[in-house]
Amino acid sequence: MPIAIENNRGQFQYQIFKAGELAGFVQYSMDGADLWVLHTSMKREFKSALLTDMLIHHVLTDAHSSRLAVLPFCPAVRAFIAEHREYAYLVTAEWQERIPSPAHHKADADSNIPLDFVRLTGSRRAQHLDTTLGSPDVDQYINGNTGPLSLTHLQDPAALAQLQDPEQQSVDS
Repeated sequence: MPIAIENNRGQFQYQIFKAGELAGFVQYSMDGADLWVLHTSMKREFKSALLTDMLIHHVLTDAHSSRLAVLPFCPAVRAFIAEHREYAYLVTAEWQERIPSPAHHKADADSNIPLDFVRLTGSRRAQHLDTTLGSPDVDQYINGNTGPLSLTHLQDPAALAQLQDPEQQSVDS
């Protein structure tokens, strides 16, 4: 089941698709060079911390690529940034204090904090489909077979360094 993420500019949504079906989205608004991330919503049958993380990662990576500042109105995005401090530089100075410190996190390694703040839609009787790191669709996404953006930034220290330092990225290009 391939995973695809796209920016639907007409609806102001980053949308994630699994097997061709819309699994969820991040709603946003633009104000000049500011990306206002409003909320994250996932269909109940696609409830997965991994899919949610992939979607939010894509939004933040795209904001970096477009040189946009991020105003994370969405608590799921704030929680994701708190867990992945490498994205904190994207958040405007006046919003930095709204990003929780790591001390506010659950202690367990399998914490689903961003998912705790995601609006779930769809039937309560829908089947829960878990997406894991070992599944073929996630492997395909991580290996970059679905487009130019991938999760390698989260796994490769050199790519992460380039993500944090735009000057280094422009020198390498």
